[in-house]
Amino acid sequence: MKNRITAIITFLLIISTSVAYSQLLGISPTQGNIGQNLVVTISGNNIFATGINPGGNNYQIFLKKGNDEIYIFDYNWNNNFPNIIDANTVLAVLVLNAANTQPGIYDLHVITGDANDPLINQTIYSLPGAFTINTPTGSIAGNVYKDLNRNGIKESGEPNLAGETIRIVPTGSNAFFSVTDASGNFSFPAYNNNYTVSFIPSTNDLLYPTTGSGVYNIVINNNNSTNNDFGLNGAMISVTPGVLEKGTTSVHTITSVRPIFNTTSAPNGNITQFAVLSSPLFSLTPSASVTVIDSFTVQVTINTPTNIADAAAVDLRLY
Repeated sequence: MKNRITAIITFLLIISTSVAYSQLLGISPTQGNIGQNLVVTISGNNIFATGINPGGNNYQIFLKKGNDEIYIFDYNWNNNFPNIIDANTVLAVLVLNAANTQPGIYDLHVITGDANDPLINQTIYSLPGAFTINTPTGSIAGNVYKDLNRNGIKESGEPNLAGETIRIVPTGSNAFFSVTDASGNFSFPAYNNNYTVSFIPSTNDLLYPTTGSGVYNIVINNNNSTNNDFGLNGAMISVTPGVLEKGTTSVHTITSVRPIFNTTSAPNGNITQFAVLSSPLFSLTPSASVTVIDSFTVQVTINTPTNIADAAAVDLRLY
């Protein structure tokens, strides 16, 4: 009896899925570059339907070359639902991630199901050689590091910075991004074009390029561009006086090398929080303790508690 039940289940699974080749007509555009986000039009012969799900009867839409698969849509985990125009046309977003996309010629596969439940009554549509990912003609690479002495030159002892974001903008195309690895390096494929490459400051720890504008203008013409390095450090460079005394109130001037302050809402401008990272940490109310003098200068009034640690170096943090 057990074998008979297994055979019936297997039979039911097989007949619930069919494969169709001629009804999937194409994808437009038919080619793209690594790093691009493309809005693609997928055409078929009366294969799409709307239903209670945002993606209608679409279960999966993907490109495949050997073991390489690029999913345009997957019902199980992708919320970027395709837009069903009519029974013959779907619009979707194809993300050619620079980190894991390989060049070559890909087949297009579309799996549809029931309009109200794409998991059942599925049909697989395939179109061989439908899309080409072009081979890069070069690359752009560099390093991001903490420029401790702010001289714009990476020197011994200056640490690499992992997880920093680099913005790449090819002329005539959308921007894409690269994140530095554990060694502070970034590298991404490029095509013959003009590029601007810039560092994007993190909101968690504002670091800025220490020299120049922090932007590289690069021309790729069948070549690799290297040493596009970014030396970073904080904007604030000094606090005067540089000493806190327990149980006293003191006024300190903080200066920045960049115009990060504004006076739009006096007196504390754009400062939303001010903290002394001592042990224990304590915060002050910006409206009562901070005065923005100009875009490079603020004054802070600090009431130092009596219970902070003696002879300790502390950080001041402005948000």
